[in-house]
Amino acid sequence: MAAAGADTYIIRVRGKAGTWRVPGITSATTVADVKQKVYELKNVKVEEQTISQSMTGEALEDGATLGSLGAKNGFMLFVSFDSEVALKTSHKKVNADGSITYMTHDELLKSRGYKPGLPSMRDMQKQWNWMDFIDLQRSVEFTVKGQDSAHCTKATIDANAAQDLTVFLQGVAYQTSRVAYLYGRFTSDGGLKAAALYEPPQDNTPSEWKEAEEDATAEAVAQVAGLLGLKCVGMVITCPPRDADVVFNGRELCAAALKQGGAGEKSAFAILRATATDKGQADFQAYQASDQFLEMLAAGAVEPHESEAGYMACVPKFNVIMEAKSQEKLPTTVFLVNVPVASYESGLSAAFPKASRLGRPVLKEEFAAYLRNAKGKGMAFVPALADFNLLVFLAQQEFLAPVVPAITHAMLHGQDDLDEGHKLLVTSWAEVEW
Repeated sequence: MAAAGADTYIIRVRGKAGTWRVPGITSATTVADVKQKVYELKNVKVEEQTISQSMTGEALEDGATLGSLGAKNGFMLFVSFDSEVALKTSHKKVNADGSITYMTHDELLKSRGYKPGLPSMRDMQKQWNWMDFIDLQRSVEFTVKGQDSAHCTKATIDANAAQDLTVFLQGVAYQTSRVAYLYGRFTSDGGLKAAALYEPPQDNTPSEWKEAEEDATAEAVAQVAGLLGLKCVGMVITCPPRDADVVFNGRELCAAALKQGGAGEKSAFAILRATATDKGQADFQAYQASDQFLEMLAAGAVEPHESEAGYMACVPKFNVIMEAKSQEKLPTTVFLVNVPVASYESGLSAAFPKASRLGRPVLKEEFAAYLRNAKGKGMAFVPALADFNLLVFLAQQEFLAPVVPAITHAMLHGQDDLDEGHKLLVTSWAEVEW
């Protein structure tokens, strides 16, 4: 670890327990050294720590030096660690059976902390000045206010993809919660254009969805998106009709905000909700989570309310203020910013079967039937294959995966047919004459 000296300085490390001052830093100090200092100062195990340069940024390598990060006095890093960690302290307690054991870190915080969930001021540091105290107050206080405008100027969705999802939801009377991801491009005017929807493997009920921990299709999705020049630009959450004041419940908002934050600071990534009006008509609305919500979520200041779906609970160790009053809960709508919605024709179909809706892989026979149907309608060969989910299906077939780049190239260049060799590979595998 770099030794302290005349050229040392102080950095700040922010996490869910507040902002900590870490002294004795030099340009040669590594991220691993910072973790060790955090352990020595705050008793958070090194192996539990992940350190990054932003609340939603990627973890820094242990060997990276503070000098290479451009650090100087007051430089800010962000630390996350397991919220369930209960570290032992040197303070003893008497149990109900008369035995004496050491208090856990959480028990000590509760017994004498500055606020619930925070250490005492003396445990945080030995000496305090006025600016230290102000920093402490700021690290645990949020004054909530609405955001004037979204970073996304408009969410434009392919009409075929929106219609396909609508028909599916109508078929289940909108009684399902579901997630889908928008693949498209961010536009030069700060909006997005989504050409396709991809629905990952998931378990669904009317009240919630749960994505599968592993998606065997993910590699194929990334390949097809890359070939078409598309990226994930948003997500759609479907739900049964709700009270007007519950746009997203707390769990949905947190999941969506994490995806939005992962797209980058001030990204145009949009969060759509698909449901039905009280008259049974399809209703698509688009939003973004506010910058302040992303910050509060990263700091651990809010969490989904256990009993009130349309609310976020304020974590006790933080002082959350709105309208000059300290709050214990806040409606999720406070953290949402509206985004205009429009539709367009991307040129892609959205009719190919979706494996996650079927609950099983799409079968070869279903692909063959799809081709025969397209031929029966008089479609040209390449336009018949111009479906994002169909291309993902082909990319998963070992025999046909090498053909996918040729298909996407033909699509992007407006061609109606493939060269004879590639076409023969597809039709012979599907056992379809074309």
